Amino acid sequence: MTVSVNGIAHIQLTVNDPERCIPFWENLCHFLEMKTLVRNETTVYCIGSRTGILVRGAPEHMRDQRFDQDRAGLHHFCFRARSKKDVDQIHEFVVA
Repeated sequence: MTVSVNGIAHIQLTVNDPERCIPFWENLCHFLEMKTLVRNETTVYCIGSRTGILVRGAPEHMRDQRFDQDRAGLHHFCFRARSKKDVDQIHEFVVA
């Protein structure tokens, strides 16, 4: 027996610098036409396009830990865009 997945409901990211990262992710989500559902000093949760992105600050005692892509944990995730033009616009937004 198999089950067909109906997309990804949400992704959660934990960041070391919430003061800097939460505004970045919220702005990126808004650029991607997602809406903020929850926002506080340590968390932002945006929804849209049949998914959600939650970004939260790591506990203070863990913030000096660096990500290592060879350890267990999320390595990356990838948005699916409708066109190369969309990808180019996202790139321009992120590097601006």
